[in-house]
Amino acid sequence: AKHGSYSNTSVFGSTETIEKLGVIVDIPDRDVQDKLAASGFNFTDAHAWKTIHDLSHELPRRETVNHVIGPMTPPVSPITRLDKVIGVNEKMHPETIAHAYARLHKEGIYNVGNVAVVCGLNCTHSEYIEATLDPEKARAFVRSVAILGELSTFSTLVSFTTGSEFLGNFILVPADFGFRSRNPTSVFVANDEREIMAANHAALCMTKDPAGRQLDEYLAMNAGLALYLANGMMDDDLERFRAGRGPNSEKLAHCAGVCLKALRENRVATFLESQVRLTRNVSGRFST
Repeated sequence: AKHGSYSNTSVFGSTETIEKLGVIVDIPDRDVQDKLAASGFNFTDAHAWKTIHDLSHELPRRETVNHVIGPMTPPVSPITRLDKVIGVNEKMHPETIAHAYARLHKEGIYNVGNVAVVCGLNCTHSEYIEATLDPEKARAFVRSVAILGELSTFSTLVSFTTGSEFLGNFILVPADFGFRSRNPTSVFVANDEREIMAANHAALCMTKDPAGRQLDEYLAMNAGLALYLANGMMDDDLERFRAGRGPNSEKLAHCAGVCLKALRENRVATFLESQVRLTRNVSGRFST
């Protein structure tokens, strides 16, 4: 399940992106949402469900409490186990959100399974370690190098929680997912509608990418983290976290490999086509 919104600070938000791929998202009908959830995937536009979300898009556009609360309130009930990947920007340290999820589980508001709060950085692992030897300067450094609310091709600070237990902060790099980045900046895409959609098609639908970027590997890396949380982060791994060693890189690489195989065998593109048909049928909208 994913919920997102229209663009605020960039050309595309997640809603525009998936709409451009043909999926209908603004369906504020619970029966329809149940049918979509039964298909194994459901994207919901936040504007269709959350009135407060509109406030953060009003001019002048600025950071509001919704930018913290909004992503933390997925459309699931406390009886549903919540395994979640959530991205943050330079304004919020991932550890803060990880501790919040642990508290929400303790209070019985969510049934938290495994949560990873992700902050992509524009620095190497060794640069991060060197710069954060002084704990008092660590958060300021993270703010200065935070560039993505997802995994970075350089390095990524990830805070993990399971249930009501905060497991710690760890740095992940592409090699942890079994990938060797030829050029970390090759996956960067200009903030332009045509270039963004061309990159999306190249990664999702395996269309030819003349720039030779590793877009499918980058996408598989991010999807692999979600798969790891849901299926790979078993009890035997928790002792690794508690000992300060972090995620099992062999399991991360396996999960990323599963995702990459699904992309390269065209199964992702086929599923996307089925979602387009399903959302148009259940919403009563038909289009060629």
